[in-house]
Amino acid sequence: QLTNQLRDVPGDARSLELRSDSYFELGNYDLGLKDLNDAISGSFEQYKLLNKRAAYFESIKNYESAFDDVYRSIKIESVSNVEAYFIRGTILSGQAKYKDAIKDFERVLKIDHAHYKSYYNIGVCCAFLGEREKACKNFELAKLWGGDKCADMFHLLCDPGIW
Repeated sequence: QLTNQLRDVPGDARSLELRSDSYFELGNYDLGLKDLNDAISGSFEQYKLLNKRAAYFESIKNYESAFDDVYRSIKIESVSNVEAYFIRGTILSGQAKYKDAIKDFERVLKIDHAHYKSYYNIGVCCAFLGEREKACKNFELAKLWGGDKCADMFHLLCDPGIW
């Protein structure tokens, strides 16, 4: 169906995006990236596609390209761009720039107060900074907002019965 849509409308950004998702799921990263690049060049919602490509670059540890896409995405949409701030925070935390990462995760929470992955990542950053109390508070919030996996981290680091 996507092939037919792309045959009829070769530059259809949504079809290119969906086909890139299929390629990524199948492990054909080169074709997935090509379709994503083509979709970005022809899309009105370019910032969302830039975020998707940034997430891909982050996953393969190509931080320079990920940062470039996040920067472009934020420049297009700076007010409600949860994904871009989250990706940038993830990159920064992976580079041990925990204080800067926390700022991005807190920016996400100003936009979406229930974004449990941001609470979790703030907790991880705080743990690395030796701020156990703040880490525990954020792990607990992550757990409350739906992060079942966060419960393990909360109990491991914060449950007084374990110590």
